[in-house]
Amino acid sequence: MDPLFDFPSTPNVHHRELVMRMTSSLESGKYSDLTIKCRGREFHVHRVVLCTASKVFATACDGAFKEAQNGKIDLSEDDPGAIQRMLEYLYSADYDEMDHPHKEEKESSDEHQCSAVTQSPKPSPIKANDATSDEWAQTPRSLSRVTLGRLAELDGEFQGVIASAPLNNVLVYATADKYELQSLKKMSRGKFQSCCRYVWDGDDILTVLQLVYQTTPSADRGLCDIILEVYSNHRDQLMHNVRLPEIFENDATLAFDVFSRVKEDLDTRVSTLEKCYDDLSDSLQQAQKGSRKKRKHGPR
Repeated sequence: MDPLFDFPSTPNVHHRELVMRMTSSLESGKYSDLTIKCRGREFHVHRVVLCTASKVFATACDGAFKEAQNGKIDLSEDDPGAIQRMLEYLYSADYDEMDHPHKEEKESSDEHQCSAVTQSPKPSPIKANDATSDEWAQTPRSLSRVTLGRLAELDGEFQGVIASAPLNNVLVYATADKYELQSLKKMSRGKFQSCCRYVWDGDDILTVLQLVYQTTPSADRGLCDIILEVYSNHRDQLMHNVRLPEIFENDATLAFDVFSRVKEDLDTRVSTLEKCYDDLSDSLQQAQKGSRKKRKHGPR
């Protein structure tokens, strides 16, 4: 075949090209017809992308609403990082769940606070020391692609970047729920579950536990059951944490769920021990019967 026309034409190649064009449109804002404002930041986006994905945005941009008239949507109640990741997803079908210092140093500190809706504290953005851009470029975009071996190779600062992922995924999950983006909600849950493969510091677990319960409706168990499993796996470490009493006092639902999970775990342990005891008793009884039978008949 003529080399001029010998080029890959697989769907994956076309998909990557489409993602690159869409991502470029978001980054440049070219041909945008809608502006999203969020705590001092502006995102120049395209109605066709937002409104075809979300009924909430479609309703805001249709009819006589002011958003439809002036082409601006104020999302100041939301977390800027979560809005940015939502837009990344809408334009590329994925989002970067981790905070990267070289990006965040360009943003104001108040943009890194949690959403006013959640009223929950978020750790300060991690500041870069002397890591180069090439080093940060090698940091994975998603923890679902990180192996434990790869994690062990990263130094403390890189591990700090990875530690930002659980909080970010929780905020994206809440944002997806608010704007009725079910596929994004599903993705953020999957990314959050991947985060839970890693051993966290006790304070990190409690911070994420609080945020999950502050941003999730009581009927939505999407993240609650995952973080309760994490709590259960680290229960011995967490039971002595000085923050725990205040957390339980401030959130009765959280406290009830934690105690219910602990009781469930203890009941399972008791049931397992009882079964082991019964099995051991049966074995001993069989052994005793065999021993008595030998003594009764005596040696031949």
